[in-house]
Formats: sequence, C-alpha cells, structure tokens
Amino acid sequence: MPVHSSGQEPSQRLARTLAERVPALTDRLVDLLVAEDPTYRKAPPDVLADVRRSCEDNLRSVLRDLSGRRATRTDAARETARRRAEQGVPLASLLHAYRLGMRVVWEAMNDEAPISGAGNPETLMGIVTTLWELYDAYAGTAATAYDEALVDLARRDERQRTLVLDDLLEGRDPGGELSGFVARTLELPEHGPYVAVSADVPARGGEGLPRADQVLRRHGVRSAWRLRPDEQVGIVSPTRDVPPAAVRDLLAPAAVSRAGISPPYADLGGTARAVALAGIARRTVPPGTATVATLDEHPLGALVAGAPEMAARLARSVLGGVLELEEAERALLLETLAMWVDAGGSASEAGRRLYCHRNTVRNRLARLEELSGRSLADPRAQAELWTAAEAVRLLGVDATR
Repeated sequence: MPVHSSGQEPSQRLARTLAERVPALTDRLVDLLVAEDPTYRKAPPDVLADVRRSCEDNLRSVLRDLSGRRATRTDAARETARRRAEQGVPLASLLHAYRLGMRVVWEAMNDEAPISGAGNPETLMGIVTTLWELYDAYAGTAATAYDEALVDLARRDERQRTLVLDDLLEGRDPGGELSGFVARTLELPEHGPYVAVSADVPARGGEGLPRADQVLRRHGVRSAWRLRPDEQVGIVSPTRDVPPAAVRDLLAPAAVSRAGISPPYADLGGTARAVALAGIARRTVPPGTATVATLDEHPLGALVAGAPEMAARLARSVLGGVLELEEAERALLLETLAMWVDAGGSASEAGRRLYCHRNTVRNRLARLEELSGRSLADPRAQAELWTAAEAVRLLGVDATR
C-alpha cells in the first residue's frame, strides 16, 4: 500500500536522511531489545547475530517505505517472522521488536527534524500517524507469517517423528550417535527403561487408547505414539514415580479396546520386538475387551497368541468333535470346563458359579471327555484341553476348525 500522511514530503526527506544512519539505528534497536526483553537477552550468539541482521533489514525497509520511493512492502517482516518461529522466539517478543523499531525510527526522525527544517507539529504528527500505519502493516504480516511458520514446523516435526517411529517399528536399530537424535525427535530419554504399548483400532476407527499421550503427560511420563491402520502403537518412558506397572494402571481407564503392554526394555533399538510382545499381550484377551493386558497376567494365553497357527492346530486335534457342535452347546461345554478349572477342579464350586447342580457339571464334563477322547483325570489331558479351550476363546471357532 502507498504511504499517505500529512507532511508527507518532509517525512520523506527525513527518511532518506536516516537511511544513511541505519547501522547506528540498528545498534540502538538491538540494545533496547536486549535491555527490555529476556528472550533476546538470553538468546545464543548465533540467534542474536540473526536478530541484528533482521533489525537492519526491517529498519531499511521501513525507511524505504517512509521515503515514498515505493509502496509499502512487508517482505522483511514475513521472513523475520519465519526465522523467529524456527528459533523459538515468542510472537510477543517479535511484535515487541517491531514496536521498539518504530520507536527508534520516531526518535531519530524527531531528533533530525529541527535540523532538516521539518520540526513543525503538523509534520511530526503526520510522521507518527504514518509510523503507526506501518507498524500495523508489519506487525499484521509478521503475526500471520509466524502462525503459518508454526503450522509448517508442526507438520515438519510430525513427519520427522513419523519417519523415526516407523524406522523403530520396522526393527531398525539407531545405535550410536543416531540414538540420541531419535530420542530427541521423539522427545524421549536417550536411555531406557521403556515399555511398548499395542492397542486394537476400534471397528469405528480412531484410537484404542484415546488421549494416551495426555493421560501420561499429566503424570510426568513421556511417550510417542503412532496410529496404524489396524493398531495403535506407543513407546512409553516410565519414571521412578511411575514404573511400568503404574503406566498400565494409568492407561487402563482410557482403553476403549483391548491393549497390551510389553515388559521393560533398555534401548530404542529393541522397540520392534517390544511392540511384538505388547501385541501378544493384547491378544491374550478376547477381541472387544476394553483393558490393558500384560504377558504375565495370562501366560497360557500368551503362548496361544504368540503361536496362533500351532494353537489352532492343537485345538482341532484335542477338541475334535466339540468344535462340530452347535454354537450354544459348544459354548456351554467350554464355559463349564473353564469354570471347573477356575474352581480348582471342584464340581460343586463350579456348579455354584454356573447356577446349576454339581451333577450337571459332571455330566457336561463327561460329554466333553467323550467328544475329545481325553480324560480329565489325566493331568496331561487337562492341560491339553485347557490350552485348546484357550485357543478357541482367543482365536475364535472359525480359526480353529
């Protein structure tokens, strides 16, 4: 936009005169920034050197705009905002720098005006108005560019995090110095312990552990998460105050599907194996269960989930005709077996839990023995039947037929 104000010609002359003093004005502006804003006062030397370059570029741009030699251009403001966003300088500090810059220009013009014969009140008021117009243009452009840069940075960071996570999940061991880069990218400690988490993606989509990162962060626990088409995966860094068992307790209330947590592991290079173990822990409970499971909770289920093809073969071999029954009868026999095992082999206790007579329990178990060809009096047969029943429970009947 062109610059318009009363007293335009005197302000243009002043601006052209001050253009020769930009280095001194830059020194003044940088001194003010360092004195008034802790962000700049604490900035490392390379950032402060870049701030000085930006101050000089923006002062030259403002004075060119004031000189009337061109329409107002805010390219310098846009580039400055982008770099400050990348350097982590707050937007408030950036806008404060523009206010101070306009103040430095105003003070210099005010000092120069009597010398140049432009010191009448009308001219000076016109300069103030013009400077505020320029500040609005520069600050508005800077704020917009800053927000755009933050969005770009967030996308870039997320892409980087995704690439790093995918490398870990595919079994690539960062090792050496790269391990530190990976940890920093994921905002995790460079050294363990870590635990991996694997959760089912609900049928309706979304996450099996919604807002898991927020839940953990509230307790000072850092984590990194990746949503795959059929699995939500996380790397969690337990702390002294929140050990692995407590991580599980924090996540369990958030679960909307079944999830599993791995044993602790020491290095990020072990993430792929830990995720596989977390996946096995997840599959130790039936689909549709909203919980977070561990391997130690369901050791037999872990064996089934860890070798599903062998477990399905075992179920077909052991259960035999049981699998050919109608669904209701098959489920009744397997439920009775499960309750009898949980009751320590007591038909009376199993009957109490099933709301039926102990003889009914014995009859059902006898039917199971007949169809499977195995006797529950034989400890080995008991183990085989129980493992086969667990395979049916976790893998489903269709997988075991």
